[in-house]
Amino acid sequence: MKRFLLSFFVIGFLSFSSIQAQYKYVEDFVEIRSPHGVVVDNDGKIWVQPYAKVDTLSNGVVVSGLHVFDPDGTELHVYATGMIDGLPDTLTSTGRGLALDHNGNILCSNGYLYRINAQTGEFMNRYNFNDEGPTSLTQAAADANGYVYISKVVPGGSPLIILDENFDLYNFAVDALDPLSRALVVSPDGKDIYRGTLSDASGIIHYHSEDGPDATYEVVDSLLGPNGSGFNIHSVNVDPAGWVWAGSHWGAAPPYFGWYKIKTNILTGESVNGELLDSLGYQLKPVLGDPAGAVAPDSGFWSPRGVAFHEENDGSWTVYTSDFDGHVIKKWTNANPVGIIEVDNGVAIIKDFELEQNYPNPFNPTTKIPFALKKAAHVKLLVYNVSGQLVKTLVNETMLPGTYEYDFDARGLASGTYFYRISFDGKLQTRKMMF
Repeated sequence: MKRFLLSFFVIGFLSFSSIQAQYKYVEDFVEIRSPHGVVVDNDGKIWVQPYAKVDTLSNGVVVSGLHVFDPDGTELHVYATGMIDGLPDTLTSTGRGLALDHNGNILCSNGYLYRINAQTGEFMNRYNFNDEGPTSLTQAAADANGYVYISKVVPGGSPLIILDENFDLYNFAVDALDPLSRALVVSPDGKDIYRGTLSDASGIIHYHSEDGPDATYEVVDSLLGPNGSGFNIHSVNVDPAGWVWAGSHWGAAPPYFGWYKIKTNILTGESVNGELLDSLGYQLKPVLGDPAGAVAPDSGFWSPRGVAFHEENDGSWTVYTSDFDGHVIKKWTNANPVGIIEVDNGVAIIKDFELEQNYPNPFNPTTKIPFALKKAAHVKLLVYNVSGQLVKTLVNETMLPGTYEYDFDARGLASGTYFYRISFDGKLQTRKMMF
């Protein structure tokens, strides 16, 4: 087995036999009544969706607008109105969840399902579920091919539907649903849907279709359920490494009171039912009882809803969490989100990929960076200068097993030392090169 030392980013962790990710509370990012959805768009802007109608238009209409912030907390926009098919439209229903589509635009559940341009705030599309008019919809999900998945919070036997890239009905993923649900996520290839449930101790229901959206999905598992696991799931989201996170309401049976990373990965298909890998913050109910409407202190929270992860240029993650009953979006950071997977006699062992030394090295002005993957996963190959600034993204996509080689052209850059780092299935490795 070939061994590598993880340097530059994680050198301080080699003395531990295993590392659990450490999420540090940063601040109460914004206080807003009953926040539900939160996403970070491709430009790093944070979109916050309240369930409550907290905004009033100039004509006196109260709405649940989308509040957009810079990472420093500066509010940039509030989007509540737009045009659909030449007619004015307004977010007059309660906010039920946010997600990103395959192009990074905003999927907003607010009576109808809206697609909103993340750059301009323009209302791009609207879908009327089953032609029912405004209704309570779950948080939507999108796969890498542009298909969008959505159902109702109280399905009552209604379907889980699939929309095509034009927001037209494409297929029924599941013809009739139960029980209640607020959120779902889907794998990039569209073959696997994970639907969180609120009742009947059903956990996260995993549906699979070998033909993806072109066929009907079948139930293959119930994660964290059904047999009285205690989870009362109000949110389902995915982190940058593909791991599924579930949020459990304060009314759930102990000890499950918060956001948990479960051992299910939508990129690799790995899944172990009932195994929890990590958690975020601490739940206040065991200490203070039912929520009293006050903002939860520091890293405490009452009621998990949406959670949004953002990978920064230095490889750290910033996380934004919606505390529905605490009326706040909290901000967290994790400098080493993946930790060291395994340590043998003080040496970190990477099992699933191999990053080779670039050649030629030193180089002028181009060099080749080879690496090999033993399984499919989302891969990032990034180049940094000695100050830790990102200078080039060479790869950022899901890749199949195999051997790869990418060219790095340093023309226009100062001569000196550079680092190239690969991120693979939540594992990191960095090497040095000279220009």
